[in-house]
Amino acid sequence: MRIVVDGIYYACGLTLAGVAASYFFTPWAGVPFYVLAGFCLYFFRDPERAPPSGDVLVAPADGKVVAVRETAPGETRVSIFLNIFDVHVNRTPLPGTVREIAYQKGRFLVASYEAASLE
Repeated sequence: MRIVVDGIYYACGLTLAGVAASYFFTPWAGVPFYVLAGFCLYFFRDPERAPPSGDVLVAPADGKVVAVRETAPGETRVSIFLNIFDVHVNRTPLPGTVREIAYQKGRFLVASYEAASLE
């Protein structure tokens, strides 16, 4: 299993903060920092996935499917909500080519709501 490099940076920073708290205060003062460092490693994990064989389509992300809608003729949007315990990695379930990347400023809606996938 891989850890995304950002998670390693956060975990190292929190571990150093824990060492400093343990050194300057009490050994137990570092425990919350160590727990958070462990959570960062867990959150930023990227496990290997073996694609299933045969004619199957797998979801591009872990999580809960909150909506499946046809957005235009021949286009379907699948909205997936990821909670903090899901692997936060998006994969490509089909071979293909990215033709366009468009940034759209969001409105900070609750991620589990279907309307959030429109923003």
